[in-house]
Amino acid sequence: MSPVSRPSCPHDIGPGISVCLRCRQEERQLALARQRRMLIRVGLVLAGVAVVGMTGNAVVNAVRTSKNARAKEPLHLLASTATSSVKQQGAPASGTTSASTTTLTKATPDAKAEPDAKAAPEHRSVPALTLKVPPGRTGLRDSMYVERDADSVMVHFDTELARTRRRDKFEATVRATLPVLYGAGVDSMLAALPDGAITGDRDLVSEVAVRGVRLPVPAGGTLELWPVTRPGRDGPLVVGYRARATP
Repeated sequence: MSPVSRPSCPHDIGPGISVCLRCRQEERQLALARQRRMLIRVGLVLAGVAVVGMTGNAVVNAVRTSKNARAKEPLHLLASTATSSVKQQGAPASGTTSASTTTLTKATPDAKAEPDAKAAPEHRSVPALTLKVPPGRTGLRDSMYVERDADSVMVHFDTELARTRRRDKFEATVRATLPVLYGAGVDSMLAALPDGAITGDRDLVSEVAVRGVRLPVPAGGTLELWPVTRPGRDGPLVVGYRARATP
């Protein structure tokens, strides 16, 4: 085969130069331009394929959703039909109920026409001891204070000199604070109790704080006391008590 003749160089090259650098530069630029066009075409093709794929997926999902919705329609229709049938079947029963209700309503005036001795208002019993401190928090001596909530009250004496594990010390605090809570009416009750009778021989922390104390009131009723404890360095400490008078 005869060699392919290269086109003549349009540049003015000097004698003895067989290769034109300008021609080589132009060839490189043409090759780069062809590569760019090829890459652009490939990118356009890939983008078109991606768009087609996304469109196809959307169409498939839409078809599946439509099929699922159609498949569920009979169940909803069946449920609504069953509900309506149940209501229709239950209609006579509701009619019977309304009739019986009407009968009872008609009979009520006749029953109310006769006087009934049992309809008299009931009198609520009131405890013999009533709290004298106002609702909320009230300060006492020696940094003690009391908190009242409705018909119950809590005395706080978590101070260095008042908190204790001893029965006699707790009883002395109770005797000193109860008249402040319930007034002079509690004096006769405390006077009738000998020393040590409030807690007895029971352990203050493990027994009295768990079971509480119930003191009879001479005028009637009971006074309940519940020691309140908190953890201490050597075990639980009694730092207060709750009191409530009951009929």
